[in-house]
Amino acid sequence: MPTWTGRANHLEIRKYYTQAQLEPYFEANGGKLVSYQQGVSKDTAADVKTILENKINSMGTKDAKVNVLTGVNTSTLCPRGDGRR
Repeated sequence: MPTWTGRANHLEIRKYYTQAQLEPYFEANGGKLVSYQQGVSKDTAADVKTILENKINSMGTKDAKVNVLTGVNTSTLCPRGDGRR
């Protein structure tokens, strides 16, 4: 499901598609794909980080944190913690 990120003319799709796969959909609906960037926005990564921390800590861990590792065009979430209850 696409998500508007709040930035003008920026649509974030949370499933992997190539640019070639997306272009026909935009054209069929009178639009044009003018740029393409793989990965999630910093806002989405921060939202997922908070959700994961809350879920992990609700299972009885104490202060488990999730690290966001950022690359050139992507973010990866890595849980960490000592596992104490």
